[in-house]
Amino acid sequence: MKSKTTLNKNISVHIVKALERLHYPLDVILVIMRWHIVHACSLRVLEAMVLDRGMRVGYSTIHRWVTKFAPLFEKIFRDDKHRVKTNWHVHETYMCSKGNGQYYYRAIDQFGDTVDFLFVSHQDQSVALRFFNRAIPGLSETTRPSYKETDVLVCTLHYAQFFLKNLSQSKVCATATLEELQARLQHDLADEGMDPSSVIDELITHAQDGLLGNVGGRFFGWVTGGTLPAALAADWLTSTWDQNAATYTCSPAQSVIEEVCGQWIKELLCLPKLASFAITTGSQMGHMVALAVARHAQLRQRAWNVEEQGLQGAPKIRIITSDMCHGSIERAVQLLGLGKKCIHILPADENGKLPPAMLHAALERDTTTATIVVLQAGDLHFGAFDCFAQLIPLAHSYGAWVHIDGAFGLWVSASPMLKHFTTAVQYADSWVLDGHKWLNVPYGCGYVFVADAASHVASFSNKENYLFKADNVRNQIDWNPEWSRRSLGMATYAALKQLGKNGLAALLERTCKYARLLVSQIGALHGAQIVRLPQINQGLVRFLDTALYAKESDHDRRTRAVIEAINKSGEAFFSATIWRGRYCMRVSVCNWRTGMEDITRAIDITKKILDMYVNRHEKIIPLARKNNKKHCV
Repeated sequence: MKSKTTLNKNISVHIVKALERLHYPLDVILVIMRWHIVHACSLRVLEAMVLDRGMRVGYSTIHRWVTKFAPLFEKIFRDDKHRVKTNWHVHETYMCSKGNGQYYYRAIDQFGDTVDFLFVSHQDQSVALRFFNRAIPGLSETTRPSYKETDVLVCTLHYAQFFLKNLSQSKVCATATLEELQARLQHDLADEGMDPSSVIDELITHAQDGLLGNVGGRFFGWVTGGTLPAALAADWLTSTWDQNAATYTCSPAQSVIEEVCGQWIKELLCLPKLASFAITTGSQMGHMVALAVARHAQLRQRAWNVEEQGLQGAPKIRIITSDMCHGSIERAVQLLGLGKKCIHILPADENGKLPPAMLHAALERDTTTATIVVLQAGDLHFGAFDCFAQLIPLAHSYGAWVHIDGAFGLWVSASPMLKHFTTAVQYADSWVLDGHKWLNVPYGCGYVFVADAASHVASFSNKENYLFKADNVRNQIDWNPEWSRRSLGMATYAALKQLGKNGLAALLERTCKYARLLVSQIGALHGAQIVRLPQINQGLVRFLDTALYAKESDHDRRTRAVIEAINKSGEAFFSATIWRGRYCMRVSVCNWRTGMEDITRAIDITKKILDMYVNRHEKIIPLARKNNKKHCV
């Protein structure tokens, strides 16, 4: 027999509040009280029973509960009883106490009351079931408790909440080695499957220390944003709804959501209202789309239909860009069959800009070849922008197509304080940017816009007998290279709704301020050097070897060693690059979570590591000077 312990009208509100202040699960306290009152268990026995269920509660603590609450529950427990039947089920919750996570299992009967409980360190439903089968008398061998289909989702939610809540205390670096990850994850696929909760628990256990903390505010590597709460939730919904965002007919809502996202972003970035667009998996695929459309338009002007005739025998195409060009442009050119030899690299000036005179000379050398000019809106080293007001009309005067690589930098058009960097960018022919960088949506989201919508649809639209497209609606398949595709607009829609125009501008301006603060304060440390201050949210610093007669190669080694030490500490994470032949640490701030505390921690750990290197050489430098003096004499 058990006492009904549902928190109903029999238990007053003030008692419930008193129990909630005890920092233990309410159901656990009630079950322990029931054991004492109904079954007359001693305090020592209760302590052992609780410990057997994975929870440590001292008998003195239980004694305080009994003294305070036993008289209040005596009548309720004895007057309101019912027998435990066989149709009970198990509920699973992930809990965290004092930084330690545990899985809390409850056997719940048909009345919604907790029959028994179990705490385990790792998610394991089979262990919980075996325990409850033994602990609860009268259970039929033919009747087994069942898990609800959504239990695995609930458990995953609890883990996600625990993970996000503890980002500030977590290491930003991965701590597992390659060998450890391979040993855990590489094995033969079993003949029989596993229950879903066990699969997810195993994934978490085996993979979590092999992950970077890039969703947190102390990650300053590459150009990596976090994920806004609304975008994360919308991404979960995307998987839950599991729509094929190929045509309006496949999913009307997803088609409209993507259309709205395109309109909003064009308005934010001041791009042409009639420009076509596509939501892709990132800038890499965005460049593929934009350059495919540029190829179509340039060859069409030369009476060549590349979609029908292919590239064999087609007129030559050249691509002109600066040495600040990102590698994704080169990959797109390779995949489109144009070949890397068609790319003509021009040297940028000391400020990372393509000089107009240099572009003019390149265009003038060959006025007949189909030409695509690729310009930069925020390079990855210090956020350099080409001078669009001069370069775009110059390229157009020679009949060239102008493409803008604005993977993250193009977003500054949405900030009144920063939009001067993109003056006249709207006169280009195509634009590409990412959502998973500065907009802070989950990975796998980029945007491409094309001024010539007719060339865009001509490059990608396809007809099949089984594809019935609704009229007067936007079908994503007409603008994207993918056929069946995941809905990519949900997270973007949610992020823009959460931020609004002002929120997005504030995010851009705040992260730029933090980037400049990081570069200037780290660069001011003894043993550090500012290489480039950020124009927007990217900058470069370098760490110097303080030994006598140190060479550039010594400074490169010191920079590499300091970056590795910072990352290994887990306090912050930075990536590296080579700028003008020098090894540098990149500073990139994109994450909406980054705050002043994160900046301070990053500066402090850098100073600590630099001091260690400087102090190590303080004894060496005087000795070297002394030896050098003797040698000179």
